[in-house]
Amino acid sequence: MKLKSYFTAALFVCLTLGLATSCKEKDPAKGFTLSKEELTIGVGQNVYVDITGNSTYSATSSNEEIVSVMVSGKSVFIKAKDKTGEAVVKVTDTKNTSDTKNIKVTVQKEVKPQKFTVQIDASSQKKWTYFSFATGKQVTVDNDGIKDVPKGLGWDIAFCRFYTRTNSGDSNSDKNGKGGVVMSEVKSMEQAQIPEDDKFVTDEIGQLTPSMQVIVTSHNKELQKWLDLDLNQMPPVYSIKNKNVFIIRCADGKTYAKVKFLGFENDEAKIIYPKFEYEYPFVRK
Repeated sequence: MKLKSYFTAALFVCLTLGLATSCKEKDPAKGFTLSKEELTIGVGQNVYVDITGNSTYSATSSNEEIVSVMVSGKSVFIKAKDKTGEAVVKVTDTKNTSDTKNIKVTVQKEVKPQKFTVQIDASSQKKWTYFSFATGKQVTVDNDGIKDVPKGLGWDIAFCRFYTRTNSGDSNSDKNGKGGVVMSEVKSMEQAQIPEDDKFVTDEIGQLTPSMQVIVTSHNKELQKWLDLDLNQMPPVYSIKNKNVFIIRCADGKTYAKVKFLGFENDEAKIIYPKFEYEYPFVRK
């Protein structure tokens, strides 16, 4: 009798633990991070803040007269109105409403562009590396495989080896990326001007060969001019012959960056690690 009761108790414990584990797995994942928790932007400027998490999210503004907000995919879209001041954007996990984070937003009459220098790892032959000018960092997207086309507006440019993307055209699965690029005719940041919007080149489907296999996916031919590749020699010879400044239209379609490429190797002479300086943000008046 004791053996039977022990067996029954053990079975009950196993079933209870199994049920608890099953329920736990069905609970929405808790915890998220924001790519930026403090912003200074100009009147009329739009900015996206990337959300990293496994749930769905909402956002509210403490002062709608200063900034309005909405969530697009895994990004918080923040739009500055025509007034200066401060507002707090509250981001909430809709499945765990006690989990919130704030973004402090300061809106000024005009924000002077700043110059930055970055280097990113684009050496993978199997995935894209995405970059946001607003955060100044590589960002995570929902799908980064070589054939994948991501959602969201939390990124501006991307690299897979020497191939490139902007958040525009066929490189945004929601078709709401308003980015693009123009290679200017000058080599000086100061001389480079933002052209009319009809001059910008957007992304299209084409054939890529990041490895020995031909891949059909989206890319941007204009930005791809950043690196020259000589296939007449083996191994191929890489060089940055083109020192011209590129004008990048960001995902929001209203903010711009000036970009000049400096190199393609890291400190250990490994490729492909695009190194570039950029000035950001420029807002069309």
